[in-house]
Amino acid sequence: MHSRKGFTLIEILVVVAIIAILASIVVYGVGPAQKKARDARRLSDLHGVQTLLEVYHQNAGKYPAASDWATFTTAMTTPPAGTANTKVPDDQRAPAKHYLYETDATQSDYVLGAELEGQLPSTALTTNPLTPGSGIPCGPGSGNQPVATYCVTSNQ
Repeated sequence: MHSRKGFTLIEILVVVAIIAILASIVVYGVGPAQKKARDARRLSDLHGVQTLLEVYHQNAGKYPAASDWATFTTAMTTPPAGTANTKVPDDQRAPAKHYLYETDATQSDYVLGAELEGQLPSTALTTNPLTPGSGIPCGPGSGNQPVATYCVTSNQ
């Protein structure tokens, strides 16, 4: 009798195919959970920035004027109103995407925003409370802005 040792090519290919199918199922299943986790961090970051903004407001009597996130970050970390050792968080997708910030003309109110990868929470603002036509499109997204943007204001 002749004993056979090892696996045939067909057996190996079947095992590799099964492993590939299982791996694709795992990758497909983990993707949505990762998006939810990144969105949860964005919401947490915005609430942390709100706290920093209130400290800035107490020191300066107004919110910082900034037209982009880099200018905003500089204002938040520059004394006397800002705090030098402050770490202002940014979107995990930076430099491609940043959080959004704008203030009204009197610097007495602001809106912070983050573009989400998933759906808006049910408690989210659906419109920007600042001057109509302002830059941050708060809400679920549609038309030219298909991405959901979560916003918080100084009144929250």
